[in-house]
Amino acid sequence: MDLHEAMEKLERERQELERALAQPEVTADSHRFRDLARRYAEIEPTVSLYREYQQALQDAAEAEGLLEESQDSEMREFLEQELATARDRTATLERQIMLSLVPRDPLEEKNALVEIRAGTGGDEAALFAADLLDMYTRLAERRGWQVEILDESPAELGGLREAVIKLIGRGAYGDLQLESGVHRVQRVP
Repeated sequence: MDLHEAMEKLERERQELERALAQPEVTADSHRFRDLARRYAEIEPTVSLYREYQQALQDAAEAEGLLEESQDSEMREFLEQELATARDRTATLERQIMLSLVPRDPLEEKNALVEIRAGTGGDEAALFAADLLDMYTRLAERRGWQVEILDESPAELGGLREAVIKLIGRGAYGDLQLESGVHRVQRVP
């Protein structure tokens, strides 16, 4: 199946979802409505990209047609620039569409648990762990996630021996799934 066939299929699915979401029996069933609305929200950005892609293809075809007919050197130069821009745009949009068609990990939309532990380094490591907790808390605030502190062990000087927090919000796990391993700060005298 090529890109155009896949996108036409997705466009038909979007139209069917729109019709289904407008039906009273679907809106009455909250679970079904939620599932259909979630699927609609998943495919709508891809369909919008495809519409932009089609417009860029049309722009390229129009510029190419006008370029063949034009005799004026200034107009030809302008049309060549327009054609190059439209072709670049189609290539960019095609890559974005292909990436959006890759199936997403269903866990990406889940909540995340973050464990922060001060390693070796004494008070400096504890202060750095406290800074990390503050950083993740501010990130959660910016993303609109809730922060629930499950466990916290303070250290001297305002530091932190360890903390376990739960970040509650859409996409928390997906955004933080690669945040693993040892983070360290090294002070240079």
